[in-house]
Amino acid sequence: VSLAKLMPGKTILINGLSKSHAMTGYRIGYIAGPKDFVEQANKMHAFTVTAPSNPAQFAAEEALKNGIEDPIAMRDIYQERRDFLVDQLNDMGYKTALPEGAFYTFSEIPAKYNLSSIDFANKLATEGLVGVTPGVAFGKGGEGHFRISYAASMEDIQEAMKRLRKFTDSL
Repeated sequence: VSLAKLMPGKTILINGLSKSHAMTGYRIGYIAGPKDFVEQANKMHAFTVTAPSNPAQFAAEEALKNGIEDPIAMRDIYQERRDFLVDQLNDMGYKTALPEGAFYTFSEIPAKYNLSSIDFANKLATEGLVGVTPGVAFGKGGEGHFRISYAASMEDIQEAMKRLRKFTDSL
């Protein structure tokens, strides 16, 4: 049940389409709420944020008008990609928790490789031809880990896992 139905004059919704409609590159969002509040928020917005491009706005409009069910299908596709990726990473010895709210995995680099997350990511990119984000990019606690996105086709993910396996076997 939407909180807006229970408290229509007191609810402010700030949302975006990055995850729900797989529109990450568009960087588009919206705000809904009481008219007086939205008018004041628009004044602040005009001075702090640039506007999204026209194509992004039209894509967002289309998503909201005709793509309301799209996230359901995408959820299942992302879950399939996630499960495949996590299984592969764990099988190769990269301890990986099951993500529940993003389309990235965060895996531990085995200590036996004696590589920092930056060295691991660079070596994997140059030798294994797989791009990952070093865990240290997310703060000190991320050192010793790496992040992989599964917002790619299953074919690309499968190829990346083949390359990662070959790279891992060479370490």
